[in-house]
Amino acid sequence: MGTTATLHSISPAPRATIVPMRGFCGQEHANSLCASCGLRELCLPAGLNNEEIARLDQIVHRRRPLKRGEYLYRAGGTLQSLHAVRTGFLKSCVLHDDGRELILCGDINIARADIDVHPRERKEGVIGQRPEERDLFEALLGGNLIDVTRALDPDNERLFSWWPPWRNMRQRNIGWRIDYILASRNIAERATQCRVLADVGTSDHAPIMLTMA
Repeated sequence: MGTTATLHSISPAPRATIVPMRGFCGQEHANSLCASCGLRELCLPAGLNNEEIARLDQIVHRRRPLKRGEYLYRAGGTLQSLHAVRTGFLKSCVLHDDGRELILCGDINIARADIDVHPRERKEGVIGQRPEERDLFEALLGGNLIDVTRALDPDNERLFSWWPPWRNMRQRNIGWRIDYILASRNIAERATQCRVLADVGTSDHAPIMLTMA
C-alpha cells in the first residue's frame, strides 16, 4: 500500500452509529463530520447540497487509520462498505486476473534489452534479440510484473545468466541474460536480492536466487 491513510467508512445500512476511533494525530474524530471537513470538496461528489451532506453524515459508520502495508480491499472480497480517504493516499495493485500474486521464473530465451547481451554477442535480427520478441516480453510484463533482477541492479552491463558453451565464454562472462524472475509488484517490492549465481552448476545457464524481506 502507499502511505498511512485515514479512512471514512460508509455503511450500506440507512443509519449507523459513529464510532470514535483514534486517527492520524491520535485525537478523537467522533465529532468530525463531512459538513465541517475542509477536504470535502476533494472527496465528495460535486453538486451535493447541504441536506444531502447532512444525510451523508448520518450514515458515516466509523473512522479509522489504515497503516502502511494494510489492505483496504482484496480482489474477490465481499463489498461491505464504501470508503472515502480523508488524509494520505492509497495505492492499487493489479495482480493476476483472479487476484493472486504471481512469480514467473525460468528461461524465457529473450534478452530484454541490449544491456542484457555482451557487446560481442549483439547481432541485429538474431533470435532472442529481435524487436518483436522484446515487444512481446514487455507485453508479458504489462505494467503488473517486475523484472526483479534488473530492478535491483539496473545499470550492471555484466549481468548475464547464459553463456555459449565454447571458448570459455562463461569464465570470461561473455553471455546473455535470458533467465528471469518476474514478480507481482507487491512481491518485487519486498525483494532484497536477486542474484545470478554464475559460479554455480554445470549447465550453460546459471540459477537465480531471490531473497525477500
